[in-house]
Amino acid sequence: MLIKKKSIDYNFGMVGNKVLESVLKQYGIQNDCLLLPFINVNGKCIPLNKRSETSRKTVISQGNELYILKEIPWYCSNKNFVNYVLNLQKQLFVNGLPVPEIIETIQGKLYCEIDYEDEVKYVFLQRYIEGNSWNGSEDKLCEAAKMLGKFHQGIEKSCGQIIAKYNPPKYDVFDIALKMLNTLNEVAIDKQSSIREENMKSLKKFILVYSSKVNEYKKIAYDKGYSNFLIPIHGDYNPWNLIFSKNGSDIVGIIDFDNSIIDNPVHDLVESLLDFCLFTYKPQTTRFQGAPTSLNKKSAKIFLENYYNSVPLSYYDMNKYIGEVSFAVTVELISLGIIRGDYDFSEINQLMFVIDNIEDQISAISTS
Repeated sequence: MLIKKKSIDYNFGMVGNKVLESVLKQYGIQNDCLLLPFINVNGKCIPLNKRSETSRKTVISQGNELYILKEIPWYCSNKNFVNYVLNLQKQLFVNGLPVPEIIETIQGKLYCEIDYEDEVKYVFLQRYIEGNSWNGSEDKLCEAAKMLGKFHQGIEKSCGQIIAKYNPPKYDVFDIALKMLNTLNEVAIDKQSSIREENMKSLKKFILVYSSKVNEYKKIAYDKGYSNFLIPIHGDYNPWNLIFSKNGSDIVGIIDFDNSIIDNPVHDLVESLLDFCLFTYKPQTTRFQGAPTSLNKKSAKIFLENYYNSVPLSYYDMNKYIGEVSFAVTVELISLGIIRGDYDFSEINQLMFVIDNIEDQISAISTS
């Protein structure tokens, strides 16, 4: 995840009318199209602003076709990244991976660039993929792990020219965890007057202890070869960014590449493992619900086995540093949950217990 501090806009959802008017013209979409403020999730109509707080979207119905019109989020909205991430998706689609087809404008461009309210916005159109969301079933868990393996192999083999041309951002999980801790510190300073003294002490301890330990683990992981395997990754391969077939567990869509960076694929592996097997979510949102307690070891073992069975033996080298990476990603995601208000400041000690035990839990499963 790319980290920039900005207040969440809970009204995000529909793309604004002025932007829409310009964009529809550039795509040659007729005025009689239908604009929908919701999407279909497992047979239910879910408002777009409930599913996204960082990216405006609109569903467009034209004739018998459905499209998603999406604004590139503020935290990665620059032309170089937009060119990288959309060309990446285009290449993956051509290679047969289940990513949405990017629709070109009438000028043959992959996106629209619009000056609006003193800032540049980048908006693109992709074909809508029908299907269902994650429901917790073991079949879908297995397919998610297998598809991640296929995704990593496909991206490793075919995206060298895109990397060379667009020079996408390069971060590691440890840098991202440290950036998130820094953002958490900024939030703590901003809210200092409203945080109880004992909670503030716990929060400061959280930031100090884990900043030091993340740096320590980064060195250990690099000594074990972390930086020897770098490819474009998805960056947010979580249950809600996968679309499953309506009548089965096959994955028909991988969406939302806004956090794609160059990093070791263990980043995707660990983050998805934790998203599927540690964290719980509020209904039909990506917001966490309740402080996590412990890893679902059975599900985690199934996920790892299915991933590794779908990749070459060389990928097994990731097990050398999967424990350190698991620690850093857990720090990142729990810090994000605190920042967003998913977790209360009074839960800091419980959250620290989860972080302190995750390395051993993941390491034990990966070597069993």
